[in-house]
Amino acid sequence: MDDKTEQKKIYNLYALFGVSLALCVVPYVSAAIICVIFFAWLLIAAYMLRGKVDEQSLAHNHTTHIIRTLWIGALISVITTFAASFYMRGTISYDPFQPCANTIAGIGIEALEAMGAMELYNLAEPCVDVFIEFNKRPLFIAVVIGALPPL
Repeated sequence: MDDKTEQKKIYNLYALFGVSLALCVVPYVSAAIICVIFFAWLLIAAYMLRGKVDEQSLAHNHTTHIIRTLWIGALISVITTFAASFYMRGTISYDPFQPCANTIAGIGIEALEAMGAMELYNLAEPCVDVFIEFNKRPLFIAVVIGALPPL
């Protein structure tokens, strides 16, 4: 493989890495799914390219860096997600949600099973803003604990 081809492939790997990182911070489930798919694709492509190039080449060094960055980033993400969850478990107050929980509990299992997701959300919606406002500080700290280190 010539130097220009290797260089282009390395640029493509870094471009995919950048797009994946950008998608990880978009607050939509579909973006998160695409982010994970792109990271998996990036990891596979980096391993495949590393296997094709000379061990002393610049492409080998770059692919090794990308692979290590992904694995270390994944490990840090898992650790910080558990830390943020553990923090939230002890600090979040569910008291503001209690009136809506009582309403939902009073409906009955059969009625709840027949409801759609939007109908159930409509029952909980009056308490969501109050819950978030009441727990704003712990939620913010949990986001900092869980998201800042991996980024």
